[in-house]
Amino acid sequence: MRILSAFSVLATELELPVGLLVVLVALGTIQIVLLVWALVDLVRREQVALLPKWGWVIVILLANLVGSLLYVERGPGGRGAGHRLRTGGSATGSRTAGRRRALWRTPRARRPAVSG
Repeated sequence: MRILSAFSVLATELELPVGLLVVLVALGTIQIVLLVWALVDLVRREQVALLPKWGWVIVILLANLVGSLLYVERGPGGRGAGHRLRTGGSATGSRTAGRRRALWRTPRARRPAVSG
């Protein structure tokens, strides 16, 4: 209840509706969290697609929310998380991974036939 009263005091000072102020604070929080996540992810990756790392830092910092969303979609590996979610596999493709597993699988021991 104290948070809501703080929002109403701030809303009256800024002459904004309380609902709009809550939405703006939520969007600002999402933007900051996404920006920090994108920068941390960028630092941890060895390679990124489309731009060098310093280029992604500039895009993420200068384009704010749009830059972070661009990095999430296009930066890691070139296809982004959206592609991996749509295909249900990794960015390299699930068929390739399946073939690789089939090639390196150890043969199973055959069970003896049961005669009745």
